Amino acid sequence: TDEATKAACIALVGKIRGNVNQEHSLGIAEIVLLQPRTVPKTSSGKIARAWCRKAFLQGTLKVVYRKRFTGDQSGNSGTVTMAPAQKALNPKDVAGIRAMGHKELLNKLVTDISRLSSLPPDSIDRDAPLVTILDSLSLSQFKGIVEGSYGAQISDEYLFQESTNLKKLVDVVKAGKDDGGSGDGGGTRIDQGGSAGGIAGALGCPPGVVCCVIQ
Repeated sequence: TDEATKAACIALVGKIRGNVNQEHSLGIAEIVLLQPRTVPKTSSGKIARAWCRKAFLQGTLKVVYRKRFTGDQSGNSGTVTMAPAQKALNPKDVAGIRAMGHKELLNKLVTDISRLSSLPPDSIDRDAPLVTILDSLSLSQFKGIVEGSYGAQISDEYLFQESTNLKKLVDVVKAGKDDGGSGDGGGTRIDQGGSAGGIAGALGCPPGVVCCVIQ
């Protein structure tokens, strides 16, 4: 049925976007699924990238489903959603955040993720790793939001772990800090100087900037 096809397309697009984010830390402006055997190819059977690009820009591809991930509805890519400026939290504000219920805090974090990712809140998987929802730039911006609006300190290593999801992040916010980056993360954290955390802090980078070392 049409509904079943749409549901399958939505699931597939989510997996594509998540895998690209996780493996390459790249944001995607749009994903287009085409009818079988309609991708332009050369006489040798290879995908004709130039023809595909031209057909995409002209809107002549035989599309089954398409999803845009930016706020630019004109079809232009490259739009970046910037996080709003954060005001300094006072102890009363921090105490109020810590006192929030788990569900209320989770919904607030989902709203922030939705704004950065241009995804509807209901489509965001609370159990999915953050690295599969946000690209590296958006994830860095999200770190700035967590530290500036929630008063919680979170390390680069913890944020980029595949085990870090929104539900776990609620516990981090309520505790005020992460668990020190323990887990399966592959980066190395250096806490010395700078205004950002981890390696970025050691290099004197501003908050929200993330550096990773692959061992």
